[in-house]
Amino acid sequence: IQAYVFVLLLSLYLQENI
Repeated sequence: IQAYVFVLLLSLYLQENI
């Protein structure tokens, strides 16, 4: 799995929980 994809998902997850 690509780390870039993980970063994108994590970023979106944090945005929704900010």
